[in-house]
Amino acid sequence: MGKKFTEYAREIVNYLSESFPSLYHGGSDDSQILRKWYRKRIPEHLIKLIIEELPAKDAKNIKLSDIDRAVMERFASYIREEEKTLRREIERERIPERKLEKLAKLIQNILIEIGVDDLSVAERIGKLSELDTFTAEKELYRVEREFYRMLLRSSPHSKECIERSKEQLKKYRFYWPRDSYFTTLKALVKKCLKEKHEIPEFTVVCPH
Repeated sequence: MGKKFTEYAREIVNYLSESFPSLYHGGSDDSQILRKWYRKRIPEHLIKLIIEELPAKDAKNIKLSDIDRAVMERFASYIREEEKTLRREIERERIPERKLEKLAKLIQNILIEIGVDDLSVAERIGKLSELDTFTAEKELYRVEREFYRMLLRSSPHSKECIERSKEQLKKYRFYWPRDSYFTTLKALVKKCLKEKHEIPEFTVVCPH
């Protein structure tokens, strides 16, 4: 999202004021809602569409928190549908630059969906198209490791994946070398998270 927060908020507040003249906007709670929308990169056009669909333009006593509920519900549905499309397109994409662009967008959506504010990992993936394929592939490997660390910290499936992976390795726990055990555990947790979030391979290489 190229706009600064002040510009983004002003555009939405102006549209809200036109749609709901009785709406009072102000205070820290309302500002936090607008900042949340901006942080999650909810497109202005989606917010406007949701506002247009709300009943009774002259509704009395409507609050920004009421609109927030509608926005967040619709955005959750919107982002899930977009992720489905992106997964299909990544699988079919044969142009490396476009593949990286779609992968970056998918990773951004997943991070937003699990409540991560730091989207720099997705931004770094998007910039890899400026590099040659070999260098981009190496850097993508580093970015992937960082992404999965973030996923492990914030995914709602993390606890389940850790417990499931430990159970799978239960019989090996006491006679495998410590390094071998934890390396395998880490790989199993990653595999579980990958499946839960339907994450494609981090690669610039195109399918044949």
